[in-house]
Amino acid sequence: MFSSSLSTLYSHLYKKQEQLQRLNTILPKFEQSFSEFASNMTSCMEPALSTDTWHGKIATSFDDIREVEIQGNYQKILTEQSPILFAILENKIQELQNEIEDIYNAIARAEAEAKERES
Repeated sequence: MFSSSLSTLYSHLYKKQEQLQRLNTILPKFEQSFSEFASNMTSCMEPALSTDTWHGKIATSFDDIREVEIQGNYQKILTEQSPILFAILENKIQELQNEIEDIYNAIARAEAEAKERES
């Protein structure tokens, strides 16, 4: 019969394994979304404005906003924010793997102690 601490360890193990599974499911989806996002960067500058389509002070101001604000923020997401998110996800995955290993070790110790008490 399991002690309450052993059942608590198994419960904790199950929760950590679920968390790890969710992150391992999310990571490839996030990578795919990032790839799609990166490939669509040029879309934020479309349609291109020419003197035939739209010109003048307002058109220049609009184009400046697209270049500085929209394209600049797009680039910031690609080069600064996304790598941070990837690192956070990968670190959390590693952390969970370490926690799961620690829980397995704790379970092994608890089972050995329970077996020793029964002898």
